[in-house]
Amino acid sequence: MVLRGGQIHVTAALVAAITGYRCVDPGSSGDHYGVGVNLDLSKIGRSCLRTYT
Repeated sequence: MVLRGGQIHVTAALVAAITGYRCVDPGSSGDHYGVGVNLDLSKIGRSCLRTYT
């Protein structure tokens, strides 16, 4: 038996900005649920931000 689950990957700066999550039913388009997240971007961990080079 294989167990499949949705998951999200975020940078350290976004962890504090996650305010909620939900399962997304794919209906007939897929064989497992996805995951959606709510982000409050005002809560970004600014100490974790880096300059992109």
